[in-house]
Amino acid sequence: MPRTDRSRIRRYATLWSCAALMAGVALAGAAGTPSAVREVRVGVYENEPKILTDENGDASGILGELLTEVALRERWALQPVGCEWSRCLALLEAGEIDLLPDVAWSEQRDQVMDFHKVPSLYSWSALYRHPDIRLDSVLDLQGLRVAVLGGSIQQGYLQSMLESFNIDAEWVPVQSPRDGFARVADGDADAVVGSRHFGEFVVSDYGLRVTPVIFQPVKLYYATADGRNGELLAALDNYLQSWTRDPGSVYFRILERWGDRQPLIVLPSWARWGLASLSLMLMFTLAGVALLRWQVRKKPSAGVQRTEALGDPQQCRGGDLHQGFGSSLSLWQPSPQHAVRPSAGRDYRP
Repeated sequence: MPRTDRSRIRRYATLWSCAALMAGVALAGAAGTPSAVREVRVGVYENEPKILTDENGDASGILGELLTEVALRERWALQPVGCEWSRCLALLEAGEIDLLPDVAWSEQRDQVMDFHKVPSLYSWSALYRHPDIRLDSVLDLQGLRVAVLGGSIQQGYLQSMLESFNIDAEWVPVQSPRDGFARVADGDADAVVGSRHFGEFVVSDYGLRVTPVIFQPVKLYYATADGRNGELLAALDNYLQSWTRDPGSVYFRILERWGDRQPLIVLPSWARWGLASLSLMLMFTLAGVALLRWQVRKKPSAGVQRTEALGDPQQCRGGDLHQGFGSSLSLWQPSPQHAVRPSAGRDYRP
């Protein structure tokens, strides 16, 4: 074989070897790379403005939009699963959904669910009443029909409170927050328990009245089934830790867009200690000012008492005393026993 042919063959063989090697590396890299997009099934029940489905069927509301922002950064493909609240809880425990937003922590739930560390939202519960019902305190719940979300921790908390006051109310379980407000509007219940977010959002739509009864402040989280999807919770913690410390973050923009004017502000530990020290210094300063004012007010009164006790040689006559100090003071007539005598060693001239 001519030398030129052998050189050409070696050249082709080298090129094919390099191409095969590169293809092998590419295939090995592709085999070792996890899926670029992860599907995450999210339970969604209607509890606006915290969580709801929009016109496209996607998760919306405060917690829905927060989760969407995390999903964009983590390359998650969110798959909303619509369900009533009790059904959402059952699906989560069964592992049929991966995440459930708007879950308040409790010891009982902690046995079957996992939670991230940084709360996604703070809230509390309140009572809303029919316009014809008077409800100024929990004592007024005696004999009333109270609509409450089935499977929520609100009923257990409020029931324990009423039992401590020996108050008997009739519970009307509902499947959704809107169902509870509709029951009261239709006259099937006298009052309804709702979160402050949902209550403020819809109370005027149903013609109900806000009551001064608020209870059970809670921290709200995204939850997973016990022992599952820990990496989802870790990612949520990572973003919430950063966002809740930055007033200009997407977290606060979402809260403002949905009308929540009381966003979560997390102060660093040094700021909390500084505020505590300043408060203590202010308390001591105010106490010192109050003590000085009391001493200043006390000194003149002590001088008046000494003058009244000793008498004034120039004013110790009935008429002059009465004119000098007014009729509010009793008249004092000097007697020989009360005559002012000169002190020893002092030049005294009568």
